[in-house]
Amino acid sequence: MVWRALRPLASLRVTNQAVHLQTLTNRWPKHSSNRFVMFTRGFRPSAPVHVGSFMDSLSGSMSNALGGLRSAGETTLDRSEVEQALEKVRTALLQSDVEYTLTERFLDDLRESIIGTAVPKDVPPAGVVIKTVQDELTAFLGAESSNLTLRGRTPVSYLVVGIQGSGKTTTCAKVAYRLKQLENKRVLLVSLDTRRPAAQQQLAVLGKSAQIDTLPIVKGQEPLEIVQRAKKAAEEGLYDMVIYDSAGRLNVDDELMDEIDILSTTIEPAETLLVADAMTGQQAVTIAKGFHSRVPCSGIVLTRVDGDARGGAAVSMRAATGVPIKLIGVGEALQDLETFVPERIAKRIMGDGDLLSLAERARLALGEKESQELGEAIAQDKFDLNVYLKQIRQGQKLGGAEKVMSYMPWSKSERDKLAEAGMSDEGLALEESLLMAMTDEERANPSTLRGPRKKAIAKSCSQSIHEVHKLLKKYEMAKMAYESFNQMKKEGKTPSLPELAKVMAKKRGKR
Repeated sequence: MVWRALRPLASLRVTNQAVHLQTLTNRWPKHSSNRFVMFTRGFRPSAPVHVGSFMDSLSGSMSNALGGLRSAGETTLDRSEVEQALEKVRTALLQSDVEYTLTERFLDDLRESIIGTAVPKDVPPAGVVIKTVQDELTAFLGAESSNLTLRGRTPVSYLVVGIQGSGKTTTCAKVAYRLKQLENKRVLLVSLDTRRPAAQQQLAVLGKSAQIDTLPIVKGQEPLEIVQRAKKAAEEGLYDMVIYDSAGRLNVDDELMDEIDILSTTIEPAETLLVADAMTGQQAVTIAKGFHSRVPCSGIVLTRVDGDARGGAAVSMRAATGVPIKLIGVGEALQDLETFVPERIAKRIMGDGDLLSLAERARLALGEKESQELGEAIAQDKFDLNVYLKQIRQGQKLGGAEKVMSYMPWSKSERDKLAEAGMSDEGLALEESLLMAMTDEERANPSTLRGPRKKAIAKSCSQSIHEVHKLLKKYEMAKMAYESFNQMKKEGKTPSLPELAKVMAKKRGKR
């Protein structure tokens, strides 16, 4: 619901490939206090949002490091101010567990780029420095994203490797789910882990929850025998992809490497994906180096990026190993696997949000049909409380208000303020319970609700009638926003925050 509710205000258009954000990033701060409140008045106050992500902590550190530059020198910026900012950037990176030598290399490149950058007359020097930091951070993370290989001899095979406890088996299921949902691929999951108790059963359970086929378990078979059986099953079953989950160890040893080497030769995978845990810090970089030195890895999947670790491994992995990070795990749900796009990650670290990843997440969680049906209902001015309820449930599928807000171009302090104003999962849960206490007819025609019925609805949820009034008021404001948005689109205008506010003000005047 939350990302849908933001759509008219931000002029956000979600397509299969991109999100077009026309006004939110630049204009939000000027209007947050007076216009967005229409979407927050109906929420119950709760504790501030604390989205556990290393990008939050690093973003906060970078914001503090560059905060002085943002307010310094509108027309000039001396070298001492730049050096002070770079020293704070160094501290921010080191505190985030980025390796010292990589930090120094990054700062040397950054210093060289800043010195050699021409400053346009109409752009403050501080703005140029901040933009240069973001560009260098993007290059440091890998410059360009590296997508999974989908072409090759059918069935295309992936070999997933990593040490025990890195989230390897769960990642196999997530990758399979992603290939099914986004690429329409028919995938077979195969467990080669005959050592860890119940490892094969775990993959079978995950495959069932994702509605992905898994190779039946035959007790006593060795990994190479399982590979041969999987190849035959994949050919006979006309599968597009096969994902092999290899056995892990508690650490990188010769026995593990020898086994993976033999499996790689037998399987001939199009991708060898190394799964590494971001919460292990620099140990993850050491593990990646160890694997890559023995078995060439084509990509890295970094898990638990949503955790409270300092996350320097994510920033330094590519620079340290030369292997691209292809995917990052940001939660436990099947859809909590994102494409690692350096430019997007750099923007999130710099506090500019990541709406493209949010759109990708929506495609995974909601599917094209559900998203399209709701969009059509809104476009046809059928925005009743049934649609409102669907929005709340869509927000839950996306991970809730806190998860969605983590992708928005707001600082952590701004998100905390929104949480205090009521933009929270608790508030959404309350609204859902009140809506479920209504009949379908009442949700389709909210104007039919009268005092006694409102009291009954509130009582059934152990709430006061005041909560029902707040919900209905927030619904009316949201409906007005959508009507204004549709009106402006029909008139061929590009809805921006100020223009939308003017149209809504006129509508309130007429009512």
